Amino acid sequence: MKLFGFVFACLIMLHGACFAQVEITVTQGEKSSYLLHDRFEVRVVAHTNLETCLDGMNHTKVFVSGLEIENQTPWTPIKKGLWQKILHLVVIAEDATDAKVTVLRRVDKEQLFQQKYFQVQGRSK
Repeated sequence: MKLFGFVFACLIMLHGACFAQVEITVTQGEKSSYLLHDRFEVRVVAHTNLETCLDGMNHTKVFVSGLEIENQTPWTPIKKGLWQKILHLVVIAEDATDAKVTVLRRVDKEQLFQQKYFQVQGRSK
């Protein structure tokens, strides 16, 4: 009986890990590399448990490095278990580096983590 309980618990954790995903795609202004002050738009889509509500989605955090969030929409449902957020980003990294967007969600039932890197060209000297 203990073995059954253990297997059941593992299946539940695996279920959450399989269905919890994040996709980050550039929807406007995509380039192979970016310069200081370039602007572009990113769409973040989170696949979550079907029971996730807006209050639960507010536990999903978006962090940026080498970028500044100029504007962002709140999380909006596309359909049950599928949420989106639009970010308007500006490159603030001055040196050649990789800027990145990180999406992180840690709650009792699921964990989401995704990073997308953007190549930034340094200033010519």
